Amino acid sequence: MMISKKIYQFAARVVLAYLRLFARISLRIYTPTIIGIAGAVGKTSTKHALYAMLKDKASTTILPGNSETGIPLGILGIPIAGYGYGNWIRVLFKAPFGIFHLRNSRIQYLIAEMGTDAPYPPKNMSFLLSIIKPHIALFLNVTPTHIAFFEQAVKDSCQNKTKAALQIMAEEDGKIITASHCKVGIYNADNTYIHAVMEQFRSSNSANEIPVLQTFGRDETNTISYAHHTISSTNTRFEYMLSIDEKKIALALVFRNTILPIEYRELFAAVLLTGLQLHIPIPEMCTAIEHNFSLPKGRSSVFCGINNSTIIDSSYNSSPAAMHAFLTLTHELKQQHQSPLIVVCGDMNELGGEAEAAHMEIARHIFTVADECYCTGPLTRQYIMPLLTSLNKKEPHLQHLEWSENAKKIGELLRTRISQGALVLVKGSQGGIFLEEAIKQLLINKDDAHKLCRQESYWLAEKRKQGLNV
Repeated sequence: MMISKKIYQFAARVVLAYLRLFARISLRIYTPTIIGIAGAVGKTSTKHALYAMLKDKASTTILPGNSETGIPLGILGIPIAGYGYGNWIRVLFKAPFGIFHLRNSRIQYLIAEMGTDAPYPPKNMSFLLSIIKPHIALFLNVTPTHIAFFEQAVKDSCQNKTKAALQIMAEEDGKIITASHCKVGIYNADNTYIHAVMEQFRSSNSANEIPVLQTFGRDETNTISYAHHTISSTNTRFEYMLSIDEKKIALALVFRNTILPIEYRELFAAVLLTGLQLHIPIPEMCTAIEHNFSLPKGRSSVFCGINNSTIIDSSYNSSPAAMHAFLTLTHELKQQHQSPLIVVCGDMNELGGEAEAAHMEIARHIFTVADECYCTGPLTRQYIMPLLTSLNKKEPHLQHLEWSENAKKIGELLRTRISQGALVLVKGSQGGIFLEEAIKQLLINKDDAHKLCRQESYWLAEKRKQGLNV
């Protein structure tokens, strides 16, 4: 068993080196302007916002993957249909021919998520930078999302493992600016972990060794600062104050038929600063973002449900920060429209030692805003349900509180009892939770099912393996 594991690890290293070689050759030949994005949450939405801003201006592509395999496969234009040996053999055969993919697409801008899951290769930023180096680097945030493997790098004697793990995460993700030799670094000045990394970077290097650095945050001393955020059942408006050459310029982004939480102000601020560095006129980039921006499936999509309900679909993934954000958002909408709020909640995965505390904080937040709550997943059963049950006994508030073994059963149950005009928030992590299957049962227009995440044949097969009849 030990020998086979070593053989597997050796083969994996060989495959990664092989893919990296051809990806680097391609980038060296066609030299697109690379925009890299790091951070715990919001990378994908930022990628799509950048694409919205640039797509009408020049040939632009976004890499579909964000990992040690996803990035080189995206550069080489090789989709992967599965992860069996046969699939990988086909990938290895196609890789040398993939160096011409960027030529065929004539790409001027290449946008890449650069996601780290651990502080060691090939899951870290250092390895990703050995494949692709951004000219413009965006560092969005540091939160306990995907913290489990970073905690393993912390010494057992450390008293605050979570804080130490977040510091390691900030240092690793921060390499997108500090170790990439990028021309421009754009970062979140409000995040204490990012601020510490960047201050250390400034103090350890001479001025001519540091890229152009621009910041976004609450304080008006930042290059761009936040003003107001307003939402309705159909629109979202973000207002900013931009500081250029000691001048203050107010600007706004208005998204129609889209409901976005206040936390999205960070990613749009980073995108606007990127546009300025690319010398795009402010009115032009604002108009492009407003007109072209759309979120991938399962990230704040809005659907019409049965009984005149409104479904906010954030089923693709979840983290504590994102869950709190959407609970706050839907509570505000509930107050505006006097609608009952139903929360469909799945596990938040990869939180390591923070899992218990994070889920219990979410339980408390749910109790303060929701009228009904339905959960699935072992972590919600272990942490959220007992606390909500206890709180509800002391102060009866939740009309319905139930745990189900899978998302489809939640949908079937809700279909029989959903309140007229209810607001339904659906949010949970990946990793076998599949909350989109609850939404399927509630859609008034069944054709909307193809707009849900994980409806491809691969994922439908995975769901069937887990006993879901989809």
